[in-house]
Amino acid sequence: MTDTLKSITGLDNSTTFYWRIRAKNIAGYGEWSDIWTFTTIVALPEKPRLLFPDGDNQPLEISLKWRKVKDTEKYYVHLSTDSAFDNIVTIDSTVTDTLKSLINLNEGQKYFWQVYAKNIVGVGPWSDVWNFTTILKSPTNLTLERTGLKEITLTWDDNSTNEKGYIIEKKLYTDADYVITDIINPVNKYIDNSVEQGMIYLYRVKAFTEFAESDYSNEAGLEVVGTEDDELIPIEYSISQNYPNPFNPTTTIRFGLPKRSNARLTIYDSLGKEITTLIEKEMEAGYHEIVFDASRLTSGIYFYNLTCGSHVSVKKMLLLK
Repeated sequence: MTDTLKSITGLDNSTTFYWRIRAKNIAGYGEWSDIWTFTTIVALPEKPRLLFPDGDNQPLEISLKWRKVKDTEKYYVHLSTDSAFDNIVTIDSTVTDTLKSLINLNEGQKYFWQVYAKNIVGVGPWSDVWNFTTILKSPTNLTLERTGLKEITLTWDDNSTNEKGYIIEKKLYTDADYVITDIINPVNKYIDNSVEQGMIYLYRVKAFTEFAESDYSNEAGLEVVGTEDDELIPIEYSISQNYPNPFNPTTTIRFGLPKRSNARLTIYDSLGKEITTLIEKEMEAGYHEIVFDASRLTSGIYFYNLTCGSHVSVKKMLLLK
């Protein structure tokens, strides 16, 4: 060998070789060079094996994980909202580890993902396609209000940004299982006008998307008291927000008494000074309304106070002229 190049063929793939060299002249052989090593790669990388995630109720910040492929330089990661990968959400061709972190995923969304590896020879085959669905936040603070003789109004806090609607479930207090009462659009209010007198009803609500359902809200119950001939009787003292609000110059105030009571309804200004007393007398149980005329008052914030024995309720209203 007289050149400074030696070609070698037929080496095994993924094998480490050690090599050295020395020179010869008319005086004899020189010293050996340092020992160098190299590892052969003559095949494309294998298909990556995915590890996590694959399933429902995954968090909105998550890491995709897969097994290491030997002799890989980089991994290519695709995340999509459809199995054909037409709606790509994430493409990353810079991953050198076996993990890809994701943030700001949508609630209740189904995602599909796949990975392939690349070495100095080229790119290997795609991994299998896995999918996962993110968690959907559940509604909270479910409350019930008797709003008619055979009517209960449900309201709750909407904690999701991606729900398609809500599933309303109801049962009698004596029943073992809930049944679906209705499926509604994404509004956080529902009126059930199919309740019967003398019954105790329990409700729960959950959100849903095309791919996921949230956990249930808290359970809320209400007893429907009275008969068909009775006037509607509230189960507790209550005072509603005046309507309209803001107002000019008149507004209506509605309040409920669960039993015959001495009721006092008073108006105060923003400094706590009493302006007028609208009601101060004994009143029958039921719902009552009174119109407040503020034509002699200036614009501003006012308060109305309902006192019935030890019960006190206060709400704020705004007069705009």
